[in-house]
Amino acid sequence: EKIVEVIATRAPDAPAPSTWGGTLVLAAHGPGNHFDPITGGSVSVMGVMSPMYNKLVRHIGVTPALPIVGDLAQSWSLSPDGLIYTFNLRKGVKFHDGSDFDADDVKASFERIINPPEGLVANAGGNFKSVSQINVIDKYTIEFVADAPDVPIEAFAHGGAIIVSADDIAEHDGDFREHKWAIGTGPFTSVERNDELWLQERFTDYFKPGQPHPDFLKHI
Repeated sequence: EKIVEVIATRAPDAPAPSTWGGTLVLAAHGPGNHFDPITGGSVSVMGVMSPMYNKLVRHIGVTPALPIVGDLAQSWSLSPDGLIYTFNLRKGVKFHDGSDFDADDVKASFERIINPPEGLVANAGGNFKSVSQINVIDKYTIEFVADAPDVPIEAFAHGGAIIVSADDIAEHDGDFREHKWAIGTGPFTSVERNDELWLQERFTDYFKPGQPHPDFLKHI
């Protein structure tokens, strides 16, 4: 087995390594209070969980000041009054359990972020206080309606604005604190987690061709 020892992840759009496959070892794992992906802000929680999830949009690279590009959203528009975002979603995206991703998953994910279960604080929730409606237009189109033009596109790239399965949300009443993790669409799926490591495996049905590059992530 090929092992690569690193301390931090490389930028998502950095050139591919000359050799793909093997295991990428990240020295970031640590015990967390729980593993609900919308609330963990530490490297030991969100830094470890982020490879399992996608957002509607993301920053190019790891610096928030860099441009925004689509992730699960293929394109988007903002109404002239700055109140309505409309996102056109990617088709053919799969969750780790094999189910199809669509607008219902986005709606359920953001409703959970904006109104989390009692006792759970969503780190990205404050960015969407003025959002009064989330409307599913069709299977791959969704709109966010705000009462004030104060929701920048960068809000949707927040690390806590991740998309998880609507069915999984319903099954666990929107609260994953007592669950292993929420089902996502990210480049890696969870294989094993204990106090010593968190092992994640390459998601073979990931929607971005040629990604991810390692076969495994090993967080220690």
